[in-house]
Amino acid sequence: MTRTRLLALAVLVTTPAFAKPPPPAVLAKLEKNDVKPFAAKVKQACGPTVKATVKLAAPPDADSRPYAVKDVGAFLSRAAASKDLTRNALDPVVEGLKAVTKDELGKTAVKQGLKEVVVYAAVGDGFITFENGVLTVASHIFGDGEGTSIPADLVEKTLVWGLEIDEPHVGHRVALQHRRAIETIEAKEIAPFKEKLKAFAPKTTVTVRYDPLTDAEDPHYAVKDPGHYLVRAGLTEHQLTLFTLTLTLDALKAVASDDAGKAALASELKELVVLTTVGEGVLSVKDGVLTVGSHIFGDGLGSSIPSSAIEQALRNGLMVSDPDSGEKLPLGHLLAKQRIEAKHIAPFKKKVAEVLGPAVTVTAKYSPPPKDDQPVKDPAKYLAQVADSTNFTINGLDQVVAALKAHEGRKQVKSIVVYVLVGDSFATLSDGVLSVGGHAVMDGLGSFLHEEQVAKALGAKR
Repeated sequence: MTRTRLLALAVLVTTPAFAKPPPPAVLAKLEKNDVKPFAAKVKQACGPTVKATVKLAAPPDADSRPYAVKDVGAFLSRAAASKDLTRNALDPVVEGLKAVTKDELGKTAVKQGLKEVVVYAAVGDGFITFENGVLTVASHIFGDGEGTSIPADLVEKTLVWGLEIDEPHVGHRVALQHRRAIETIEAKEIAPFKEKLKAFAPKTTVTVRYDPLTDAEDPHYAVKDPGHYLVRAGLTEHQLTLFTLTLTLDALKAVASDDAGKAALASELKELVVLTTVGEGVLSVKDGVLTVGSHIFGDGLGSSIPSSAIEQALRNGLMVSDPDSGEKLPLGHLLAKQRIEAKHIAPFKKKVAEVLGPAVTVTAKYSPPPKDDQPVKDPAKYLAQVADSTNFTINGLDQVVAALKAHEGRKQVKSIVVYVLVGDSFATLSDGVLSVGGHAVMDGLGSFLHEEQVAKALGAKR
Protein backbone atom coordinates (compact mmCIF):
# COMPACT_ATOMS: atom_id res chain seq x y z
CA MET A 1 0.00 0.00 0.00
CA THR A 2 1.40 3.38 -0.99
CA ARG A 3 2.08 6.16 1.53
CA THR A 4 -0.64 8.31 -0.11
CA ARG A 5 -3.31 5.61 0.35
CA LEU A 6 -2.23 5.07 3.99
CA LEU A 7 -2.70 8.81 4.75
CA ALA A 8 -6.11 8.85 3.10
CA LEU A 9 -7.21 5.86 5.17
CA ALA A 10 -6.01 7.57 8.35
CA VAL A 11 -8.15 10.62 7.55
CA LEU A 12 -11.22 8.44 7.03
CA VAL A 13 -10.70 6.65 10.31
CA THR A 14 -10.07 9.71 12.48
CA THR A 15 -12.80 11.97 11.07
CA PRO A 16 -15.64 12.05 13.69
CA ALA A 17 -19.00 10.73 12.64
CA PHE A 18 -20.85 13.85 13.79
CA ALA A 19 -19.04 15.90 11.14
CA LYS A 20 -21.11 14.20 8.40
CA PRO A 21 -23.71 16.58 7.04
CA PRO A 22 -27.36 15.51 7.11
CA PRO A 23 -29.14 14.70 3.83
CA PRO A 24 -30.40 17.76 1.89
CA ALA A 25 -33.99 16.59 2.18
CA VAL A 26 -33.71 16.58 5.97
CA LEU A 27 -32.28 20.08 5.99
CA ALA A 28 -35.05 21.34 3.70
CA LYS A 29 -37.74 19.83 5.92
CA LEU A 30 -36.25 21.34 9.07
CA GLU A 31 -35.88 24.69 7.33
CA LYS A 32 -39.55 24.68 6.34
CA ASN A 33 -41.14 23.26 9.49
CA ASP A 34 -38.86 24.62 12.23
CA VAL A 35 -36.37 27.30 11.18
CA LYS A 36 -38.61 29.68 9.24
CA PRO A 37 -41.49 29.61 11.78
CA PHE A 38 -38.95 30.21 14.56
CA ALA A 39 -37.49 33.25 12.77
CA ALA A 40 -41.01 34.67 12.37
CA LYS A 41 -41.79 34.15 16.05
CA VAL A 42 -38.55 35.83 17.13
CA LYS A 43 -39.28 38.88 15.00
CA GLN A 44 -42.82 39.00 16.39
CA ALA A 45 -41.49 38.89 19.96
CA CYS A 46 -38.45 41.14 19.51
CA GLY A 47 -39.01 43.27 16.47
CA PRO A 48 -37.61 43.20 12.91
CA THR A 49 -34.05 44.15 13.84
CA VAL A 50 -33.25 40.93 15.74
CA LYS A 51 -31.77 38.23 13.57
CA ALA A 52 -32.76 34.60 14.21
CA THR A 53 -30.42 31.77 13.22
CA VAL A 54 -30.85 28.04 13.71
CA LYS A 55 -27.64 26.13 13.10
CA LEU A 56 -28.50 22.64 11.90
CA ALA A 57 -25.22 21.37 13.22
CA ALA A 58 -23.36 20.63 16.41
CA PRO A 59 -21.70 23.44 18.39
CA PRO A 60 -18.02 24.05 17.57
CA ASP A 61 -16.87 22.53 20.85
CA ALA A 62 -19.25 19.57 20.75
CA ASP A 63 -16.46 17.00 20.76
CA SER A 64 -15.33 18.22 24.21
CA ARG A 65 -18.72 17.68 25.79
CA PRO A 66 -19.76 14.46 27.56
CA TYR A 67 -23.02 14.16 25.62
CA ALA A 68 -21.83 15.23 22.20
CA VAL A 69 -24.03 14.07 19.33
CA LYS A 70 -22.06 11.36 17.54
CA ASP A 71 -24.11 11.16 14.34
CA VAL A 72 -25.46 14.57 13.39
CA GLY A 73 -27.11 13.29 10.23
CA ALA A 74 -29.11 10.65 12.08
CA PHE A 75 -29.89 13.08 14.91
CA LEU A 76 -31.31 15.73 12.55
CA SER A 77 -33.17 13.11 10.53
CA ARG A 78 -34.87 12.04 13.74
CA ALA A 79 -35.63 15.70 14.51
CA ALA A 80 -37.14 16.26 11.07
CA ALA A 81 -39.48 13.32 11.61
CA SER A 82 -40.86 14.87 14.80
CA LYS A 83 -41.70 18.24 16.27
CA ASP A 84 -39.06 17.93 18.99
CA LEU A 85 -36.76 20.67 17.67
CA THR A 86 -39.52 23.27 17.80
CA ARG A 87 -41.19 21.92 20.92
CA ASN A 88 -38.10 21.36 23.08
CA ALA A 89 -35.56 23.89 21.78
CA LEU A 90 -37.06 26.68 19.70
CA ASP A 91 -40.36 27.34 21.48
CA PRO A 92 -38.70 27.68 24.93
CA VAL A 93 -36.47 30.36 23.42
CA VAL A 94 -39.50 32.18 22.02
CA GLU A 95 -41.33 31.95 25.34
CA GLY A 96 -38.28 33.34 27.12
CA LEU A 97 -38.08 36.21 24.66
CA LYS A 98 -41.80 36.96 25.13
CA ALA A 99 -41.29 37.10 28.88
CA VAL A 100 -38.48 39.62 28.42
CA THR A 101 -40.54 41.85 26.08
CA LYS A 102 -43.72 41.72 28.15
CA ASP A 103 -43.38 45.41 29.01
CA GLU A 104 -42.00 48.55 27.41
CA LEU A 105 -38.78 48.36 29.42
CA GLY A 106 -38.11 44.88 28.06
CA LYS A 107 -38.90 45.92 24.49
CA THR A 108 -36.55 48.88 24.81
CA ALA A 109 -33.76 46.77 26.28
CA VAL A 110 -34.11 44.18 23.49
CA LYS A 111 -34.15 46.86 20.83
CA GLN A 112 -31.00 48.43 22.25
CA GLY A 113 -29.03 45.32 23.11
CA LEU A 114 -30.16 42.12 21.38
CA LYS A 115 -28.74 41.69 17.88
CA GLU A 116 -29.14 37.99 17.14
CA VAL A 117 -30.55 34.76 18.53
CA VAL A 118 -28.57 31.65 17.62
CA VAL A 119 -29.87 28.14 18.36
CA TYR A 120 -27.86 24.96 17.80
CA ALA A 121 -30.01 21.98 16.86
CA ALA A 122 -27.66 19.01 17.22
CA VAL A 123 -26.85 19.17 20.91
CA GLY A 124 -26.20 16.85 23.80
CA ASP A 125 -25.15 19.17 26.61
CA GLY A 126 -27.41 22.21 26.72
CA PHE A 127 -25.91 25.65 27.33
CA ILE A 128 -26.80 29.31 27.03
CA THR A 129 -24.68 32.45 26.66
CA PHE A 130 -25.26 36.12 25.99
CA GLU A 131 -22.25 38.01 24.70
CA ASN A 132 -21.87 41.13 22.55
CA GLY A 133 -25.58 41.24 21.81
CA VAL A 134 -25.80 37.61 20.68
CA LEU A 135 -27.94 35.10 22.59
CA THR A 136 -26.71 31.56 21.94
CA VAL A 137 -28.87 28.65 23.06
CA ALA A 138 -28.34 24.93 22.67
CA SER A 139 -30.81 22.34 23.96
CA HIS A 140 -30.97 18.58 23.69
CA ILE A 141 -34.32 18.08 22.02
CA PHE A 142 -35.10 14.45 22.87
CA GLY A 143 -36.24 13.07 26.19
CA ASP A 144 -33.81 10.18 26.06
CA GLY A 145 -31.53 11.07 28.96
CA GLU A 146 -28.66 11.73 26.57
CA GLY A 147 -28.35 15.45 27.22
CA THR A 148 -29.76 18.57 28.88
CA SER A 149 -32.11 21.28 27.66
CA ILE A 150 -32.52 25.01 28.35
CA PRO A 151 -35.97 26.00 29.67
CA ALA A 152 -37.75 29.26 28.88
CA ASP A 153 -37.19 30.73 32.35
CA LEU A 154 -33.41 30.37 31.96
CA VAL A 155 -33.59 32.18 28.62
CA GLU A 156 -35.52 34.96 30.33
CA LYS A 157 -33.14 35.12 33.30
CA THR A 158 -30.09 35.27 31.04
CA LEU A 159 -31.48 38.22 29.12
CA VAL A 160 -32.99 40.26 31.96
CA TRP A 161 -29.60 40.24 33.68
CA GLY A 162 -27.56 40.49 30.48
CA LEU A 163 -29.41 43.30 28.72
CA GLU A 164 -28.73 46.82 29.98
CA ILE A 165 -30.95 49.88 29.87
CA ASP A 166 -30.68 53.52 30.93
CA GLU A 167 -31.83 54.16 34.51
CA PRO A 168 -32.75 57.82 35.22
CA HIS A 169 -32.79 57.39 39.01
CA VAL A 170 -29.12 56.42 39.12
CA GLY A 171 -27.90 58.17 35.99
CA HIS A 172 -26.27 55.20 34.28
CA ARG A 173 -27.14 51.93 32.56
CA VAL A 174 -28.19 48.93 34.63
CA ALA A 175 -29.44 45.42 33.94
CA LEU A 176 -33.05 45.23 32.75
CA GLN A 177 -34.13 43.35 35.88
CA HIS A 178 -32.40 45.97 38.03
CA ARG A 179 -34.36 48.72 36.26
CA ARG A 180 -37.60 46.79 36.66
CA ALA A 181 -36.99 46.48 40.39
CA ILE A 182 -36.48 50.23 40.72
CA GLU A 183 -39.63 50.95 38.72
CA THR A 184 -41.61 48.55 40.91
CA ILE A 185 -40.27 50.10 44.12
CA GLU A 186 -41.10 53.59 42.82
CA ALA A 187 -44.66 52.64 41.88
CA LYS A 188 -45.65 50.31 44.71
CA GLU A 189 -43.63 51.67 47.63
CA ILE A 190 -42.25 55.18 47.10
CA ALA A 191 -45.40 56.70 45.58
CA PRO A 192 -47.67 55.58 48.47
CA PHE A 193 -45.00 56.68 50.94
CA LYS A 194 -44.94 60.18 49.45
CA GLU A 195 -48.70 60.45 49.79
CA LYS A 196 -48.61 59.38 53.45
CA LEU A 197 -45.72 61.76 54.14
CA LYS A 198 -47.89 64.75 53.20
CA ALA A 199 -49.92 64.28 56.38
CA PHE A 200 -46.86 65.09 58.51
CA ALA A 201 -44.49 67.08 56.26
CA PRO A 202 -46.41 68.46 53.28
CA LYS A 203 -43.52 70.60 51.97
CA THR A 204 -40.80 67.97 52.27
CA THR A 205 -39.31 66.63 49.05
CA VAL A 206 -38.35 62.96 48.84
CA THR A 207 -35.14 61.78 47.20
CA VAL A 208 -34.54 58.06 46.79
CA ARG A 209 -30.99 56.84 46.26
CA TYR A 210 -30.70 53.47 44.54
CA ASP A 211 -26.94 53.32 44.14
CA PRO A 212 -25.10 51.57 46.98
CA LEU A 213 -23.04 53.55 49.42
CA THR A 214 -19.30 53.54 48.91
CA ASP A 215 -17.00 51.51 51.14
CA ALA A 216 -16.07 54.73 52.89
CA GLU A 217 -19.70 55.53 53.65
CA ASP A 218 -20.62 51.94 54.51
CA PRO A 219 -17.33 50.42 55.68
CA HIS A 220 -18.45 47.11 57.14
CA TYR A 221 -21.32 45.77 55.05
CA ALA A 222 -21.35 47.69 51.75
CA VAL A 223 -23.76 46.07 49.26
CA LYS A 224 -21.70 44.58 46.45
CA ASP A 225 -24.53 43.62 44.07
CA PRO A 226 -27.17 46.38 44.10
CA GLY A 227 -29.15 44.83 41.24
CA HIS A 228 -29.92 41.55 42.97
CA TYR A 229 -30.37 43.36 46.30
CA LEU A 230 -33.06 45.63 44.84
CA VAL A 231 -34.73 42.81 42.92
CA ARG A 232 -35.04 40.87 46.14
CA ALA A 233 -36.29 43.98 47.92
CA GLY A 234 -38.77 45.20 45.32
CA LEU A 235 -39.91 42.32 43.16
CA THR A 236 -40.14 39.59 45.78
CA GLU A 237 -40.30 40.82 49.38
CA HIS A 238 -41.22 44.55 49.53
CA GLN A 239 -38.92 44.89 52.52
CA LEU A 240 -38.12 48.56 51.93
CA THR A 241 -41.61 49.51 53.14
CA LEU A 242 -41.39 47.23 56.15
CA PHE A 243 -37.92 48.15 57.36
CA THR A 244 -37.47 51.77 56.26
CA LEU A 245 -40.54 53.59 54.98
CA THR A 246 -43.06 52.49 57.61
CA LEU A 247 -40.62 53.10 60.46
CA THR A 248 -39.86 56.56 59.10
CA LEU A 249 -43.56 57.40 58.94
CA ASP A 250 -44.00 56.13 62.51
CA ALA A 251 -41.21 58.46 63.64
CA LEU A 252 -42.71 61.43 61.79
CA LYS A 253 -46.11 60.70 63.32
CA ALA A 254 -44.56 60.70 66.79
CA VAL A 255 -42.79 64.00 66.16
CA ALA A 256 -46.02 65.52 64.83
CA SER A 257 -47.95 64.50 67.95
CA ASP A 258 -47.68 68.06 69.38
CA ASP A 259 -47.97 71.53 67.87
CA ALA A 260 -44.25 72.30 68.09
CA GLY A 261 -43.39 69.10 66.26
CA LYS A 262 -45.98 69.73 63.55
CA ALA A 263 -44.64 73.23 63.00
CA ALA A 264 -41.05 71.99 62.88
CA LEU A 265 -41.81 69.32 60.28
CA ALA A 266 -43.85 71.72 58.17
CA SER A 267 -41.26 74.49 58.15
CA GLU A 268 -37.88 72.90 58.84
CA LEU A 269 -37.82 69.44 57.22
CA LYS A 270 -36.83 70.36 53.67
CA GLU A 271 -35.86 66.99 52.28
CA LEU A 272 -36.05 63.30 53.11
CA VAL A 273 -33.35 61.13 51.53
CA VAL A 274 -34.15 57.40 51.49
CA LEU A 275 -31.20 55.06 51.00
CA THR A 276 -32.40 51.77 49.54
CA THR A 277 -29.18 49.79 49.16
CA VAL A 278 -27.54 49.74 52.57
CA GLY A 279 -25.45 47.40 54.69
CA GLU A 280 -24.69 49.45 57.79
CA GLY A 281 -27.71 51.52 58.86
CA VAL A 282 -27.44 55.27 58.15
CA LEU A 283 -29.24 58.07 59.99
CA SER A 284 -28.62 61.82 60.08
CA VAL A 285 -30.43 65.14 60.26
CA LYS A 286 -28.47 68.11 58.98
CA ASP A 287 -29.56 71.47 57.57
CA GLY A 288 -33.17 70.35 57.35
CA VAL A 289 -32.36 67.07 55.53
CA LEU A 290 -33.26 63.72 57.06
CA THR A 291 -31.21 60.86 55.61
CA VAL A 292 -32.24 57.34 56.57
CA GLY A 293 -31.25 53.92 55.30
CA SER A 294 -31.54 50.45 56.78
CA HIS A 295 -30.34 47.03 55.75
CA ILE A 296 -33.69 45.47 54.96
CA PHE A 297 -32.96 41.75 55.21
CA GLY A 298 -32.44 39.68 58.31
CA ASP A 299 -29.34 38.00 56.91
CA GLY A 300 -26.77 39.28 59.39
CA LEU A 301 -25.08 41.38 56.72
CA GLY A 302 -26.06 44.79 58.03
CA SER A 303 -28.04 46.79 60.55
CA SER A 304 -31.35 48.65 60.54
CA ILE A 305 -32.55 51.90 62.09
CA PRO A 306 -35.52 51.70 64.50
CA SER A 307 -38.35 54.20 64.51
CA SER A 308 -37.34 55.53 67.94
CA ALA A 309 -33.87 56.45 66.63
CA ILE A 310 -35.37 58.33 63.66
CA GLU A 311 -37.71 60.19 66.00
CA GLN A 312 -34.85 61.16 68.31
CA ALA A 313 -32.70 62.27 65.38
CA LEU A 314 -35.48 64.56 64.17
CA ARG A 315 -36.01 66.04 67.62
CA ASN A 316 -32.27 66.67 67.99
CA GLY A 317 -31.63 67.84 64.45
CA LEU A 318 -34.56 70.09 63.51
CA MET A 319 -33.91 73.67 64.64
CA VAL A 320 -36.88 75.79 65.76
CA SER A 321 -37.32 79.24 67.30
CA ASP A 322 -37.90 79.49 71.03
CA PRO A 323 -41.01 81.68 71.43
CA ASP A 324 -39.64 83.06 74.72
CA SER A 325 -36.08 83.97 73.75
CA GLY A 326 -36.27 83.94 69.96
CA GLU A 327 -33.10 81.85 69.75
CA LYS A 328 -32.84 78.76 67.57
CA LEU A 329 -33.03 75.52 69.52
CA PRO A 330 -33.24 71.87 68.54
CA LEU A 331 -36.87 70.77 68.57
CA GLY A 332 -36.13 68.29 71.35
CA HIS A 333 -34.65 71.06 73.50
CA LEU A 334 -37.72 73.21 73.03
CA LEU A 335 -40.13 70.40 73.83
CA ALA A 336 -38.16 69.36 76.88
CA LYS A 337 -37.95 72.98 78.00
CA GLN A 338 -41.71 73.37 77.71
CA ARG A 339 -42.25 70.24 79.78
CA ILE A 340 -39.68 71.34 82.36
CA GLU A 341 -41.30 74.76 82.64
CA ALA A 342 -44.71 73.18 83.22
CA LYS A 343 -43.64 70.31 85.46
CA HIS A 344 -40.84 71.90 87.53
CA ILE A 345 -40.41 75.66 87.09
CA ALA A 346 -44.06 76.77 87.36
CA PRO A 347 -44.64 74.96 90.70
CA PHE A 348 -41.28 76.28 91.94
CA LYS A 349 -42.32 79.87 91.15
CA LYS A 350 -45.46 79.44 93.25
CA LYS A 351 -43.47 78.10 96.19
CA VAL A 352 -40.95 80.97 95.95
CA ALA A 353 -43.77 83.50 95.85
CA GLU A 354 -45.22 81.98 99.03
CA VAL A 355 -41.86 82.38 100.83
CA LEU A 356 -40.44 85.60 99.35
CA GLY A 357 -43.48 87.32 97.88
CA PRO A 358 -44.53 87.95 94.27
CA ALA A 359 -41.87 90.58 93.62
CA VAL A 360 -39.05 88.03 93.44
CA THR A 361 -38.62 86.78 89.87
CA VAL A 362 -37.62 83.26 88.88
CA THR A 363 -35.86 82.53 85.56
CA ALA A 364 -34.77 79.18 84.17
CA LYS A 365 -31.70 79.06 81.93
CA TYR A 366 -31.13 76.22 79.48
CA SER A 367 -27.58 77.12 78.57
CA PRO A 368 -24.66 75.74 80.62
CA PRO A 369 -23.66 77.77 83.72
CA PRO A 370 -20.58 80.03 83.45
CA LYS A 371 -18.44 77.55 85.37
CA ASP A 372 -18.97 73.81 85.37
CA ASP A 373 -16.12 71.36 85.71
CA GLN A 374 -18.35 68.48 84.69
CA PRO A 375 -20.62 69.78 81.90
CA VAL A 376 -23.54 67.78 80.49
CA LYS A 377 -22.31 65.79 77.46
CA ASP A 378 -25.65 65.15 75.75
CA PRO A 379 -27.95 68.12 76.42
CA ALA A 380 -30.89 66.76 74.38
CA LYS A 381 -30.94 63.45 76.20
CA TYR A 382 -30.39 65.11 79.57
CA LEU A 383 -33.21 67.63 79.15
CA ALA A 384 -35.60 64.87 78.12
CA GLN A 385 -34.68 62.92 81.24
CA VAL A 386 -35.16 65.99 83.44
CA ALA A 387 -38.55 66.65 81.88
CA ASP A 388 -39.74 63.11 82.44
CA SER A 389 -38.59 62.63 86.05
CA THR A 390 -39.20 64.23 89.46
CA ASN A 391 -35.52 64.45 90.46
CA PHE A 392 -35.12 68.04 89.32
CA THR A 393 -37.76 69.15 91.81
CA ILE A 394 -37.07 66.77 94.69
CA ASN A 395 -33.27 66.88 94.55
CA GLY A 396 -32.94 70.48 93.45
CA LEU A 397 -35.74 73.02 93.56
CA ASP A 398 -37.30 71.73 96.80
CA GLN A 399 -33.86 72.04 98.39
CA VAL A 400 -33.81 75.73 97.42
CA VAL A 401 -37.27 76.29 98.89
CA ALA A 402 -36.28 74.56 102.14
CA ALA A 403 -33.19 76.77 102.48
CA LEU A 404 -35.18 79.94 101.79
CA LYS A 405 -37.72 79.00 104.44
CA ALA A 406 -35.07 78.19 107.02
CA HIS A 407 -32.60 81.06 106.68
CA GLU A 408 -32.91 84.80 107.18
CA GLY A 409 -30.54 85.34 104.28
CA ARG A 410 -33.57 84.98 102.05
CA LYS A 411 -34.28 88.67 102.60
CA GLN A 412 -31.30 89.51 100.34
CA VAL A 413 -32.78 87.65 97.39
CA LYS A 414 -34.35 89.81 94.67
CA SER A 415 -34.35 87.22 91.88
CA ILE A 416 -33.52 83.56 91.35
CA VAL A 417 -31.81 82.05 88.31
CA VAL A 418 -32.14 78.28 87.93
CA TYR A 419 -29.64 76.59 85.64
CA VAL A 420 -30.97 73.35 84.17
CA LEU A 421 -27.97 71.96 82.25
CA VAL A 422 -25.69 71.30 85.19
CA GLY A 423 -23.10 68.68 86.07
CA ASP A 424 -21.57 69.95 89.31
CA SER A 425 -24.14 71.47 91.69
CA PHE A 426 -23.66 75.00 92.96
CA ALA A 427 -25.39 77.94 94.68
CA THR A 428 -24.20 81.57 94.70
CA LEU A 429 -25.67 84.89 95.81
CA SER A 430 -24.44 88.10 94.19
CA ASP A 431 -26.15 91.52 94.10
CA GLY A 432 -29.43 89.97 95.18
CA VAL A 433 -29.35 87.29 92.45
CA LEU A 434 -29.45 83.74 93.78
CA SER A 435 -28.03 81.40 91.11
CA VAL A 436 -28.54 77.67 91.64
CA GLY A 437 -28.11 74.48 89.72
CA GLY A 438 -27.82 70.78 90.32
CA HIS A 439 -27.49 67.59 88.35
CA ALA A 440 -30.88 65.90 88.21
CA VAL A 441 -30.20 62.51 86.64
CA MET A 442 -28.90 59.48 88.50
CA ASP A 443 -26.12 58.67 86.05
CA GLY A 444 -23.03 59.31 88.18
CA LEU A 445 -22.06 62.27 85.99
CA GLY A 446 -22.79 65.09 88.45
CA SER A 447 -24.04 66.02 91.93
CA PHE A 448 -27.47 66.92 93.29
CA LEU A 449 -28.11 70.35 94.78
CA HIS A 450 -28.48 70.21 98.60
CA GLU A 451 -30.13 72.59 101.05
CA GLU A 452 -26.78 73.15 102.79
CA GLN A 453 -25.24 74.59 99.58
CA VAL A 454 -28.06 77.12 99.25
CA ALA A 455 -27.87 77.93 102.97
CA LYS A 456 -24.17 78.63 102.64
CA ALA A 457 -24.82 81.00 99.74
CA LEU A 458 -27.46 82.80 101.82
CA GLY A 459 -24.98 83.27 104.66
CA ALA A 460 -26.56 80.56 106.81
CA LYS A 461 -28.44 83.11 108.92
CA ARG A 462 -31.41 81.47 110.61
